[in-house]
Amino acid sequence: MEKNKKQQLHRPAHLYLEDEIYFITARTLGRHGYFIGERKKILLKSLAIAIKKYGAKIYGWVILDNHYHLLLSFRETNIRNDELNDALRRSEIRPYIFKDEFHRRLAVQFVIPKGVPRLAGFIRYIHRNSSREINKLDGTRGRQVWYQYFDRCVRDEREFYHCLGYIHNNPLKHGLSANTAELREYQFCSYGFWFQKMGRTWSEEILGLSLVQNSLIRPDEEL
Repeated sequence: MEKNKKQQLHRPAHLYLEDEIYFITARTLGRHGYFIGERKKILLKSLAIAIKKYGAKIYGWVILDNHYHLLLSFRETNIRNDELNDALRRSEIRPYIFKDEFHRRLAVQFVIPKGVPRLAGFIRYIHRNSSREINKLDGTRGRQVWYQYFDRCVRDEREFYHCLGYIHNNPLKHGLSANTAELREYQFCSYGFWFQKMGRTWSEEILGLSLVQNSLIRPDEEL
């Protein structure tokens, strides 16, 4: 009985959903620490607005001094007609007005199966708004804050948990939290949410997955 209750390190409690899920890494220009301390709230606010505006579902997130990581998907049924028409133009299919929800869903499924252009617009909104607020605070209107972002689709459940663990390890890695107790209180990371939802054992197993499977992270995503 006790053995059945204990989750194996390579098989944590099921969370992964069969959907298009993205792992995002974005960093500032020159890796400059524009978001040190309470300034992270500026980026957090921009992220929260973008989530609502673009219909994103966030599984994991972390904000650091000069970069952030996200694990997310998009609710495709929320795609606006103007976004869908733009995607149709990009795919060289003539845009049209959707007469009913059935045809709209078909277009969503077959024309933009990977959430395009949702992701690009989502990131652009976050960067534009956080840049404006940071530059307003510093009196440096028009300064470039963000360099670029990297994205990739999560291939399977194993990679999903690794990415989540990697995200939660970042405050420890960069010295913003000294231990898991401090990590739970770090307000710019999703670790505390998952700790409350799933408990200590599950949360720490996810951290362990990141440590033993770090070869899944590409060099351009390693910050």
